[in-house]
Amino acid sequence: MLISIVYAFRNRDSNRVKASLFSLSEQSQQNFEVLFLDYGSEESYSLSVKEVVEQFPFTSYHYIAHQGLLWNKSKALNYGIKQAKGEYVFIADVDIVFHPDTTKMFELICKPDIEYLFQHHS
Repeated sequence: MLISIVYAFRNRDSNRVKASLFSLSEQSQQNFEVLFLDYGSEESYSLSVKEVVEQFPFTSYHYIAHQGLLWNKSKALNYGIKQAKGEYVFIADVDIVFHPDTTKMFELICKPDIEYLFQHHS
């Protein structure tokens, strides 16, 4: 089973991105792909984040040029979901640091007729 993890962002620093993707590289089960959707970031952010994303072989970077338009997370996510190859999609934020068994747990709970909403606990 392949799980697609979709990130949508605009103008976020690359340190957060690196921490999140590093946590995915440490997963006990490598049953996923990552689609990283940059919805019109300023060049300084997009270049920095693209450089980080390209360090992780399971991740693809997609720049969606929308300069001058407001941030639209829904449009970015819809683009990513259409590109996803996985049987299931998990929508992530760049702030998430995943537990090493997260994708293993995803595979255990995936059912085609059930949706999940996960809460973050600090």
